[in-house]
Amino acid sequence: MKDIEQCPKCGNYFTVEERFAGFPGCKESEEIFCPHDGCDYYYTRRSNGVFQTYKAKPPKKEANKEIKDK
Repeated sequence: MKDIEQCPKCGNYFTVEERFAGFPGCKESEEIFCPHDGCDYYYTRRSNGVFQTYKAKPPKKEANKEIKDK
């Protein structure tokens, strides 16, 4: 599972990837850190794997398409 998120502290984007999910046992709180230099933001998410983060570019916005009735 990969998600692109925007850091609420520095405003940059990063990708969060859950790795090795499916380890037997209980889910534990895992820390997710913003990977950008000088930013110390992190939060926790429960998982039975681990999370890895990468710097990312802002996601492309889909063009809004309007259908006009004639």
